[in-house]
Amino acid sequence: MKHLATLKGAVVALLIAFAVPALAPAANVIWVTNNAGNATPWVNFLSTNGFNVDIRTDFNGTLSPAQLNDLNAADLVIMARASNSGDFANNAATVAQWAGIGTPIIVGNAFIAQANRWQMVTTSGTSGQTNLGTTTLGNTSHPIFNGVTPLGTGFNGEPTYRWTGGSMDWVTSTAVTGDGQLLGIRNNAGNQWVSLANWNTGDLMGANAVAERRFYFPLPIDFSDLNPTGQEMLLNLSVFLAPEPGRAVLLTIGLFALLARRRR
Repeated sequence: MKHLATLKGAVVALLIAFAVPALAPAANVIWVTNNAGNATPWVNFLSTNGFNVDIRTDFNGTLSPAQLNDLNAADLVIMARASNSGDFANNAATVAQWAGIGTPIIVGNAFIAQANRWQMVTTSGTSGQTNLGTTTLGNTSHPIFNGVTPLGTGFNGEPTYRWTGGSMDWVTSTAVTGDGQLLGIRNNAGNQWVSLANWNTGDLMGANAVAERRFYFPLPIDFSDLNPTGQEMLLNLSVFLAPEPGRAVLLTIGLFALLARRRR
């Protein structure tokens, strides 16, 4: 009977933690762009996968106190490729404002990542390329790769990934700034351009320490050019940086329920 009670407790715990999704508030994402129409399929993808997404086209130049409050209140900010990089880095003060936002940010725009913008990489310059692959650097344990099947093996013997079948802009820099962790480079021995990079909270990124995590993950302009691999990676990264806040609470409740049953 004791084993039966324990089993019942486990079932109750799992039901509480996972079978009541309506009680788990979705993470709030701000999609930053200059083109609301282009954002629609991206937002639909994220919304279908459990995120609340707010399209914002008004973050141009110096950020107002109200805009800063909105950004800091979100669970995740994504800088879309369909955005004008100069609007978010028109001077050093604006760059510092964005670095000080206490919300994780995915930078999907190679132009914003440049040395003359947010200083994620050491040089300025981009190149539009089609069907380029990324090779990893012995770090496929990062959550962005969870469950994603590699395309093959790169020039360095590591797994490779390709997340777009269309054209996408790449930075032409081969190094990240400050405390950045390089996770992926172009699969080309002669042009090892930065393609995936991470900064943790407090890390130096260019001239500024970031107030929360930053991740460089270049995206195509159109969602239709993001292949299934890219969709998996974007979702993995979004869930990693902004997990549903209610999920952890419900899981904790479920575990307490299980412990309570075991003590009987």
